[in-house]
Amino acid sequence: MSSLEVVTDKTIFRTAGTITMGANLKEYLESSISHLNIADVGVYTHTQIDGHIADTTKHFTEASISHLNIQDVGVNSHIAIDSHLANTSNPHSVTASQVGADPAGTASAAISDHVALTDPHAQYVQVAGDTMTGDLITPSVIQTNGGTITRAGGLISSVALTGGRTLTVARNSDNTIATINDGTRTWTFNRTSGTITDWTVV
Repeated sequence: MSSLEVVTDKTIFRTAGTITMGANLKEYLESSISHLNIADVGVYTHTQIDGHIADTTKHFTEASISHLNIQDVGVNSHIAIDSHLANTSNPHSVTASQVGADPAGTASAAISDHVALTDPHAQYVQVAGDTMTGDLITPSVIQTNGGTITRAGGLISSVALTGGRTLTVARNSDNTIATINDGTRTWTFNRTSGTITDWTVV
């Protein structure tokens, strides 16, 4: 034999590179090793571990966890929370003043009061049934869809219409309109105390 190696109490003979086991050296196979006979395996047997893994009552899935059985969930159930979230009828009783809005009915009442007034905008000319007491004062020339309005001293003196026609305005000494001529016809306005009473067309 070329060498001798001693490992703890087991003797291994090595001859020409070949290992020969001594009489007191045990040979172990995987199937011969018991979990009960090896060190640092904990306190539970494989049977206990297998039983625990197979026990579905000690392991939880998402579907098996109830909101009612876990801690620190508050006092409201999911049903109550879902109902509250779906409630669009002011569940917190927020008032108009809290959000800076006018109380309910305020705007409609103000509109109704305004509409009920006989002349809520006295400074403006009514579309019908109103009388202007003076001429409109605007710049000397106004371009409109119908033509150009020319003014003299702020008063209308002529209106150039499309198609080449022109309305010419003649005025009385008090600047009220006396006649309007469109090149073909003349409208003459008769007045009493400054108010038009009738007119003729020639």
